[in-house]
Amino acid sequence: MGLYLDVEATYQGKLTVIGLHHSAIGTVQLVGPECTRENLEKILPPAICIYTFDGERFDLSLIKNQLGVDLANRFHSVDLQKTCQRLRLYGGLKRVEQILGIKRQFADMSGKDAVALWYIYERDGDDEALQKLLAYNREDVENLVQLREALESRTGR
Repeated sequence: MGLYLDVEATYQGKLTVIGLHHSAIGTVQLVGPECTRENLEKILPPAICIYTFDGERFDLSLIKNQLGVDLANRFHSVDLQKTCQRLRLYGGLKRVEQILGIKRQFADMSGKDAVALWYIYERDGDDEALQKLLAYNREDVENLVQLREALESRTGR
């Protein structure tokens, strides 16, 4: 069973959202002060493989550095960005999804928008900004499932 992960962070690299998707638990998100080692350990389902997009450089390293949880050591790690590059699919997650025909509700949003939403939520307590950020993160992490499937159909694996 695969585990899919996507995080959001501030410009300073502080974790704001950890999103996980697994068939046994669905999608679970830790937000702000919930992003702790203990909380992450509680929600980690049994899995063999963890899938990310640029996760080796970004997501997994942030979690390891801030929470002390080495997911790359615990699970077999597949960075789907590297798979895309081997298939000559370049760009960020949204660009690759567009090339492969994977639809998204928040097609016009970027990581910068996610940071801005967090700052609005943190500064103003704007629950609407937080809900949009969580929906964006949910879409990122859940689309990794479709991305993996699309890449597997291209590689025959």
